[in-house]
Amino acid sequence: MLFRKRIIRYVDPTTGKRRDSAGNPVTSKTPGAKRLEEKSTKWYLRVRLPDGTQVERAGYSSKEATRQLEARILRDAENHTEGLGRFEEANRLPLTEHLGAFELHIQSKNNTEKHVRDTIARATAAFAGCGFGRLPELSADKLGAWLKSQRDAGMAVATSNYHLQCSKAFATWCV
Repeated sequence: MLFRKRIIRYVDPTTGKRRDSAGNPVTSKTPGAKRLEEKSTKWYLRVRLPDGTQVERAGYSSKEATRQLEARILRDAENHTEGLGRFEEANRLPLTEHLGAFELHIQSKNNTEKHVRDTIARATAAFAGCGFGRLPELSADKLGAWLKSQRDAGMAVATSNYHLQCSKAFATWCV
């Protein structure tokens, strides 16, 4: 739904300005204040997304441009719901393929073989432990819960932090 917001302003009746003679802003409580009502120059949109949330957002001064923005927001939300979008192909690939590309990336940065091997092993173990199979499944909350359960089961805090660091490095590389 497209709409323009109503803007209500109060002005001094004698000067027609938004501040009185003392320099104070004129409000609805100012004696004799004159109420002015006008529509915003910008169009706004309100849409209900497929997941049920309602979004209100400022658009443009052009109604047609705001209508196109509304269509784009709805299309992107529907694509996201279906697991499609700008990253459709990357989202379909298994996480192991992305980890392979990440391994090539950290090898190309002249890291030692031990560092590359440990980084990939830790990220792989963390993702497998959380049950992540594809990029859209990555979740910081699930990873945090898995690391806590591992620490409770006897994993050292330093080792837990290494797994977290490797997982964050992979996620940063993905972006």
